[in-house]
Parts: sequence; C-alpha cells; structure tokens
Amino acid sequence: MESLTSYGIPKCNVIGFGSDDCNTMMGENNSVASRMKIEFPGIFIMKCVCHSAHLCASEACKRLPRSCEDLARNIFNILKSSSKRQLQWLLSTEHILAALNDPFMKFNQFFQTDSVVITDLHEKIVSLYKELLLCFLKRDYVMRTALININPMNGQYQITDNELYLDRKNILPTFFFLRCCQFLQTSSLEMKKRYNMADPVLTELFSFKPKNALSLEFRNTKPSLVNLIKLVPCIININDPQIQVIDDEWRRLPILISFLPDDIDNMIEPDKFWWSIKKFSIKNDTQEFIQLCNFALALLSLPHANADCKRIFSSVNCMKTKIRSKLITETISGLLHAKQCIKGGSKSQNNCTNFEPTNAMLSRMTANSLYSKDEESLLSDSNVEPTYQITEMDYNEIVIEDEDDPGHQGPSTPKKTRLYRGDLSKEERPKHRQQKFRKDWLKMDIFKMWIAPLKLNEYGAYCKFCKQTLVSEIGVLKNHSKGKKHIQIMQGASSKQQSITSFTTKEKSPDLKKQQLVSIAEIKLAGYFAEHNIPFLGADHLSDLMKEIFPDSEIAKCINVKRTKTTAIVKNVIGKSQKIALATKLIKQKFSLLTDESTDIGTVKTSCVVVRFYDESTNHIESVFWELHNVFDTNNPSSANAENLYNSLMSTLSEYEVPMNNLIGFGSDGCNVMMGLHNSVASRLRASFPGIFIIKCICHSAHLCASEACKKLPRSLEDMARNIFNFLKSSSKRQAELKQFQMFLNIEPHKMLHPSQTRWLSLLAVVSRILEQWESLKLYFTDTYISQRLIATEHIYQGLNDPFMKLGFLFLNWALPLFTKFNTYFQTEEVVVLELHDKIINLYKDILLSFLKRNYVLQTPLENINPNNGEFHLIDSQLYLGIGVMDLIKNPKIGADKLRLKDFYQRCRDFFVVAATEIKKRYNMADPVLSQLVMLKPQNAISHSFRETSPTLLPLLQSLPRIVSDTQQMQAIDDEWRSLPILVSSLEYDLLLKITDPKTQRVPADLFWSFVKNSISDCQNLAQYALNVLSLPHANADCERVFSTVNCLKTKLRQRLKTETINGILHAKQNIKGGRQSNSNCIKFTPSNDMLSRMTKAKLYCSQVETEASAEGDLSMFD
Repeated sequence: MESLTSYGIPKCNVIGFGSDDCNTMMGENNSVASRMKIEFPGIFIMKCVCHSAHLCASEACKRLPRSCEDLARNIFNILKSSSKRQLQWLLSTEHILAALNDPFMKFNQFFQTDSVVITDLHEKIVSLYKELLLCFLKRDYVMRTALININPMNGQYQITDNELYLDRKNILPTFFFLRCCQFLQTSSLEMKKRYNMADPVLTELFSFKPKNALSLEFRNTKPSLVNLIKLVPCIININDPQIQVIDDEWRRLPILISFLPDDIDNMIEPDKFWWSIKKFSIKNDTQEFIQLCNFALALLSLPHANADCKRIFSSVNCMKTKIRSKLITETISGLLHAKQCIKGGSKSQNNCTNFEPTNAMLSRMTANSLYSKDEESLLSDSNVEPTYQITEMDYNEIVIEDEDDPGHQGPSTPKKTRLYRGDLSKEERPKHRQQKFRKDWLKMDIFKMWIAPLKLNEYGAYCKFCKQTLVSEIGVLKNHSKGKKHIQIMQGASSKQQSITSFTTKEKSPDLKKQQLVSIAEIKLAGYFAEHNIPFLGADHLSDLMKEIFPDSEIAKCINVKRTKTTAIVKNVIGKSQKIALATKLIKQKFSLLTDESTDIGTVKTSCVVVRFYDESTNHIESVFWELHNVFDTNNPSSANAENLYNSLMSTLSEYEVPMNNLIGFGSDGCNVMMGLHNSVASRLRASFPGIFIIKCICHSAHLCASEACKKLPRSLEDMARNIFNFLKSSSKRQAELKQFQMFLNIEPHKMLHPSQTRWLSLLAVVSRILEQWESLKLYFTDTYISQRLIATEHIYQGLNDPFMKLGFLFLNWALPLFTKFNTYFQTEEVVVLELHDKIINLYKDILLSFLKRNYVLQTPLENINPNNGEFHLIDSQLYLGIGVMDLIKNPKIGADKLRLKDFYQRCRDFFVVAATEIKKRYNMADPVLSQLVMLKPQNAISHSFRETSPTLLPLLQSLPRIVSDTQQMQAIDDEWRSLPILVSSLEYDLLLKITDPKTQRVPADLFWSFVKNSISDCQNLAQYALNVLSLPHANADCERVFSTVNCLKTKLRQRLKTETINGILHAKQNIKGGRQSNSNCIKFTPSNDMLSRMTKAKLYCSQVETEASAEGDLSMFD
C-alpha cells in the first residue's frame, strides 16, 4: 500500500487483486488477501487462473507412472551437454501424456495473452471442465446434470476402458487405462476445488463481450445489470444514483446500433470496443453511454492471471545476467519503467526511434534531479539500516543527522573533495603515479606537431624537433612547449619552403570524403557493438535514432546500419581485416599453436585456436585468437577424431598461406585425442614437423594433480561445501537470515561460493569462504536444524560441529594454495615460460618436504625420489599440515579420538603422496628444453658470472631444431650470446631502466630481447632466436579466456549465434583492443584503409574466404 500512497494514489481506486495460490497471498486468515478484504470491502480477489490450471495438471500427473517424468528427465540430462549425442539423437516420442495435458496447455496459452480475455474466463473454465468429464463419464450424465452437482468419482457413470478417449488407440494393459482414468478424475476434482462453476461475477462478465452488448436477443436473458453492479461495490456504491443511469444506457445500447460506425460494430476486443462506445455521440457531441462504458472498462480491469508479472520477471532475467548480477532493485525498477515509457501500451509499436521526451523529463535534466538520493534510496544502498532525519537549514542547506549519534554532523567530507581544497595532510595525500603516454595528445593542437610516443617506454614521450626524450607528464610537456629553445626550433621549421608534392597532391572530392566519413562512422559503430557484446538486434533502431538525435549532422543522416549490415561489418570488414593482418605477421614470424575445446550454452562444441608469436608492432610476445571452428560435423557426429581435428588445424593455416615451417610449438590439454602417444593430434604433428615442441597445458595438469590428491580426503568435505551452497543459493529468505547471524558476530556478510569442477581456482575460494564464515554458519544451521528438522540441514549441522571436519578444511586451506598460486602465476598473459622449470621443481620439493625426510629430498636427484617409499616418510606428528591444523589439533576433543586422528594423518599423507606422484608422472624433471630456458632470463643473459656455468647455448639450440638448424647460424647465435654481456655494459643505464617494470622492478623477458634486437645491431640473430623461444607455449589459459568471452557473447538470449559470426566478433574485439599492453577501445579505434576498402556490397556480404592479395586490390579507394 505504501508504494501507492507515496505517489498520492487514492485507495478507493483499488478494485481488484490477483496473485498466485500460496497461503501468504491467498490464505483465508493472516494473508494479503484477507487484509485486502478488510481494508477494501467488496474488492474482487482472484487467484491466478493460469497458475491454478498448472496445479490441476500437476496433481493429475502424479497419478501417472513416475517413469514418464523420469524418462523425460533422463533423456534431457543425457543430451543437454553433449553436442555429439544430440546429433545422434533419434527417438520416437509417446503422445499420450502430451494429449492428456493438451487441454490445460491451450487454456493457459489463451489466458497468458496481453489482450482482455476476462469476459471469456467463465466460459473457458466450463468448457475445459466438461471436456475432461466427457473423457471418462457418460455423456448423458454430464450434459443433464448441473456442473456443481457432478461427482467425478461416481463410478456408476464412468465409461469402460475401451471407451476412454485418448489420443490414439493401441492394445494396452488394463493398468494403463486405470492410470489415465485416475488422471482425468484428479484433474476434474482439482478444477472443481479451485473454480466456482457458479461464480456470480465471472458468469455475468460474459455480457460485456461486444456481440452480446449489441444484441437485442441477449437482452431477453440479460435485461438489467443491477445484480452485477451489486456484486462489485468496489467499483460503484450500491446506493449511488448512477446505477439507474448505467442500467438505462445498457438497455438503450442495442436500439442505437444502427447509428454506430461499422468499425465499432465489427470490433472483437472488449476494451477497444467499450472505449469507442464511450467516445461515440449522435448529436451535440454528447457522449451517450459514458457511465456504462466507465463501468464496463472498470470491470475489464479486474485481474484474472499473473502472466504480466511473469513477463516482468522474464525482462528482469534478461537484464540481471551473470555479468550484471550486481544491479540493485532500484536500478531495475528504473529500467522497467523506462522500457514501459518508451514502448507505450501493450498494442503500441513505439520504440526508441519515435520516443519523444516529455516536458517533465526535460525539467528533470538537472544535477539535483539526476543524482538526487532521498531517504529511501540511502537506506536501500547500505548494508546497515541507520535512522536518518533530514533537516532543512538556512540557505537551503540540507544536513543529514544520525539519531543514534547526536554529536555526528552528517557524513565527513569526501577525500577527493578535501584533496581539491588542499585540506589533506601529507600522509593522506595520494602518492604520485607515473603517467602513461596518451594517444589523445597526438590530436591536441598544443602537442600534435612535435610529440611522438616512445616504442620501448610507455611512460615517456619524444619531441621530434628538439630530438629530446621527455617524461610523459602533462605538466612537463606543457612546460617544454613553452620553452624558448623549443619555440625557436618550431618557428624555424614552419618557415621552411614547402615541398613540391604539397602543390601537386589531389584533394578528395567532397562526396568521396563524406562517403569515407560515413564508412568510418559505420565501422566504429559496429566495433562498439562487438567490443561491448551488444546484440546486433539493437542496430535496427540505432541509425534511425541517431538521425532523430542529430538532425543537423550530415554524417548521421547518411548512416544506415541495421542488424544485417552491422553483422557483416563485424565479420567481413573488421574481423576479416584483423585475420588477414594476423596472417601477414605469421608469414614472417615463428609461432606456436594453442588449442582447446569447449561446449557453449547452445550445446555446440567448438575448438579454439590461438597463435603465440613475437609481434614487432607491440614489441611483445602476443597470444592472439586465430579461429573458432565446430568440432562435430552436423552430417557426421563421429567426425571429432584426431585425424579430422589435425586436418582442421592445418587447413585453417594453409587457407591463409601461412608457411608451416614457421610452426615451432603446440600446446593443448592432456586428453588422448590431443596428446596420446599414438593416433593423436600430437603424434601427427611430430610426424609432420620433426623437432616441434609439444607440451600439455601446465595449469590443466596442476589442476588434475590437485584433483587426484583431493580424492584421498574424505568425500564429506566436498559434500558439505556443496550442501551449504545448494541450501542457500536459491532462497533470498535463507540468505537474509544468515546475514543476521553474520552481523551479530561482526563477520563480513559474504555469500557462499559454488565449488566448480572445471574452474581451476574455485575450490580454494570455497574453502576459504567456509572457514571465514564458520561461526556464523554454525549458529545459523544450529537454529535452522532445531526449528525445521530437515535432513539437508542435519548433515550440515553435524559437519559444522565436527572438529575433524574443520581440520580437513584447514588442511585444504593450506595445501590448495600450493597449486592455485602455481596456476595463477602461469595463467597470466606475460611471458613466464622461462620460469616454468624452476616453479615446478619448487612445487614438487614443497610437497615432498611436507611428508618426507629433508636429507632424502635434498640429497637425492628429484627424478630418483620415490614418494611411495615409506622408509623415508615422516611420522604423523612431524607431518607439516599448516599452522591452522597444528593449532586445532591441540583441542582435547581431537586428541581424545585417536582413531579418527590417525585416519586424518593418513589421509593427509596420502594427499601428499598422490600429489607428488601425479606431478612426477606429468612432468619430466630433466626436460631438455625447459631446463635450459633459464639461460634466456635477462639477468642471466647479461651476467658474466653466469657464463662460467653456461658458456654456450648449444644444448638449447640442439633441443629446438625447428627454430634454428643451420650450423653457421647456430655459431653466429652462440658468438652473440658470449659477447652480449660486454655489449650491454657499454649501453647507458637509463636505456635499461626505461624497460624495467615499475611494479616488479624487473625487466620483462620479451621486452628485454626486443630492446636488444632494436638497440644492439651485433645481436640481431640472438635476439630473434630468443624471441622465437619465448613464443613456445606453456598453458592454455589464453584459450580459456576466449571461451569466457564466447560465454559472454553466446547467452540464453543469443544462443543461435553461428560460429562464423562469433569468429568475426572475436577478431573485431581483438582488433579494437590491440596488444595485451594496449588500452585501446572503440573510442580510440581507427579503421584502417583495408577496412574502408572492404565497405562495398560485394565484400560486405561475401561468404567466401578472401586472400590477402584480393583484399589489397582496392586499397586505393580512399587514398
């Protein structure tokens, strides 16, 4: 009620209330409906007719064999996540169950419409009830007996089994007919229980259908409306003199039918009909039936179903997705109101292009109205609910006072405001941060003539006229532009004679220039759609909307992009240009391939291909998306074998004429199809490209090691984590109750997390969150178990009160970071392959030292250590299990149960043994390539002392023959390696300092070797070799990032996106962003000449793959 009264809506205007059939809403006592009846006497209250029909069908279906539902669920569960199984799926379906539910489905569909159908409600209910009765009762009994007196359970009038009406007749057992008869009986009983077949209001509403309202014959059965008017006192008071006026107009309406226009006479929709009658007049512009029409329209406003609420919830689900899960309710309300305002009525065709802001909207376009927050919104945005009082002070100043703290004079001044005022102390002032070079400076009049970025230092700038390197601070640059020396040089440069070409260069014609600007605008708009994952359907209104918003823009008038053209620009302009440019780079550079498979929300299994190479334009090693292709052929579900996957991988490169000699490495997960010794993609690569470097994804391998080790721990640990999440995940009430306990214990009100099997880092986060919330969970589930006595809460309650369960979580909280830190380190986009060998050795040693004797581990070669050798195992008390475990074991309850404590120690020991065994099985501790990569670390490459232990690169050169195989070139690289420390020592210290990462104070490997290549001419071969080695793969995290992006693209609302379109979007996003260190976006994105040349009908809507040569044929179009 507060939501109505707060906007001044009078309560007397409330005439009806509809909701679902839950006790809270529709119970006879202590419900919303019971309170409505007291507050609004005579109000019309209706249970949702669609929900009631659904409950009738659900109760009836319980009489059928449970195997029917089990079969449907099992078929769905088997097929839902497998594209291969769906392609092989061929099964004939049984129609009997569908036939039994068909009447309810048609009934529900009829009343879920936006149209006014309440006048048909009683008739439809009666028809449905009769239809069910006639399926199993004798016709004479049904037709001659009043519906309220029919007893569906009266066996005297039931027909025989052979006479039962089913969808088709087969020779079926007797029990089947019995089940069907029970279904029909139950559905009839439920309908009789939920619907009043003689409802006084619904039976009268039939009168207001247009054909009955205009019929003289109908007046013989319904001459007056007085009885109906008395049944709805909420619309008009029974003592109101207008009742006689309404009745007179009702009797007079058929008489004046000849005066009505033909369009009114032929109307079917009741609301439209009565509105037209209301506006009808015969003479003197007097409305003849205004009171009757007002009454009719009020009756048609009565509720009958909650389908409109369900539609709103569907809209909310489209808004509040996984990516936008933090949208608050206040914002969602604003979005729903805005959508409603733009669309207009249910039959309106309005949209954002013809939406006209009202004067009231324009008046609210002020800072006070736009960003105002009243008392209610302040409380809704806070976790704690303090009591505020708003007081008006002098000079219209508003101060918020806290009643709980009288001395508090409102919130403190924001830190940012005090910074502008200069009120911050030295300790509070933010530390100076280095400013990166901004591309916007290249467009500013004060800088654009002389400034340029530095290739190897993003924190510096360069003056082209003064030949001077500057710090990229805006103040430094402005001061430099005002310097006398700079001004003199600039004036001298501007006075030089212009070259002859400046007089002979042709200017573009105005039409061609305008066409180019329009093409640029269309490409940038398409890039905006691609970068922000906006559905292409939104483009249908965009160009028309821009013409409305910018009527004075010539470019906006010419922009014409709909969904088809936007998709074509993304795929065949931006995406195609990106892939051709990428292929050009791969022709010149050595590269590695990364691949992985995943199944998206549309149950389409795709394989992602990523290329890793040195990009000269960014001076970094880049992992760039290459292609996404379907794993299964729709005509051949068995096509997902090693041979087809290998052929697809090779064809995607040969299609763009990428030379296979440049392929030096391959990385994938460890499945047999990819990495098996025989008949796999890896085996075929070894045969086709001898000497290729092949590695299983190190992150995936570490995840599998941890997963296998966790199987040695009690299953109850994972079960409890899942049970806690499942108990709380779908109930806002339970989450709110848990929050009360969290606030009581002064614990951060964090939500519980879901333990996922496929996300590498999720398990540790789940364990840490449970330990953080242990006491609040313990109190909550103790209270829940005592009050509700549910089996689900009993298991959780027992687990939270079991000290050995907490021991297990504390052990996981210490042991899992060994793997998660390793995984996190190698999931980065930086070049970390040089650290791989050392990190694995350290991880292996950490695990061994937790349960083996230190002397055995340190004095034995790692490849010879046997983790299963019990001779060198530590005793239980000497096992290192983390501080948390060591502290809790001192608990007397744990020490008293020696049997369980011994079992706990043994399980932890088994965890270490399995983890160490799995690491040893999956990684070669003496790998000839990875063990040698340490030589290419920058600190080792420039070290004289390191040359004493590693004077030559020969072992590494010989282990990677696909990079260099020529003996003379190997000698040249080795000579440069030996002389590198001397050459680097002769360089200025500032040059190396510029490429040092300010956060880690280390020089990134790829940036260092790029610096060597560009600065030391005598080390070109060595630098290029090192950069090729850095292009070797180590993990598939880049493929997983691509799949995460695909999941953001292909949502429930966009699950029909084709793989070809997704390819174009991914390439477009990559083109717009640039390299991994780039901060580019759709605003800074500048379409290339190649893209502009592709803005033709032939290339926009082509489906064939174009070669680089054909794409370059029209480059001069906008030159």
